[in-house]
Amino acid sequence: MGISTIEVSTGKYKVYHIPGKKIGCTKNVKKRVEEEQGYKPGEYEILYETDDIKLASKAERTLQQDLGYSCLLYTSDAADE
Repeated sequence: MGISTIEVSTGKYKVYHIPGKKIGCTKNVKKRVEEEQGYKPGEYEILYETDDIKLASKAERTLQQDLGYSCLLYTSDAADE
């Protein structure tokens, strides 16, 4: 019996979760979540990463709906950076 490995995708677009607050998407988590929004490491989590902005945006909307957050037409700042 071998050990299974799970490949975790990484990419420039990060979909993050601030529990109880929001799901968002950015290319720069430190700037967006920590500096601009004032959260510290451990107060948010990265749920998904990809180099494809369309996949990141779709994941952001899907996670917002699945976790019960209101969905705005456009919430991601990733395309602006």
